Amino acid sequence: MKILAVDDEPLNLMIIKELFEDIHEITLVESGEDALAKLEKNVPDVVLLDVMMPGIDGVEVCKRMRADPKMDKVKIIMVSGKAMESDIHIGMDAGADHYVSKPFDMMELVDLVESYS
Repeated sequence: MKILAVDDEPLNLMIIKELFEDIHEITLVESGEDALAKLEKNVPDVVLLDVMMPGIDGVEVCKRMRADPKMDKVKIIMVSGKAMESDIHIGMDAGADHYVSKPFDMMELVDLVESYS
């Protein structure tokens, strides 16, 4: 599978890279703007999307992805430190398939991604 990981924290991206690089093709970007640029060129199977980022945040990226017919099959997993029920509803209403709160259980995230293959 092709995975796009979007997070403004390099440490979070390195953890995700370590989890998936041996079994999937993974691309890492640090902003919503960079994510949208990558998505224009290459549509992944799964997007791991941080919510709180400067500029275009994860909710807006998710909404834009869901508005694009060529991305209707992409699975979007919001990964966020915002864990209140209202935050989860906002992410799901934007079009996310799942919402995972940080800190996340690494094996649960791997299992969730693998469930899409």
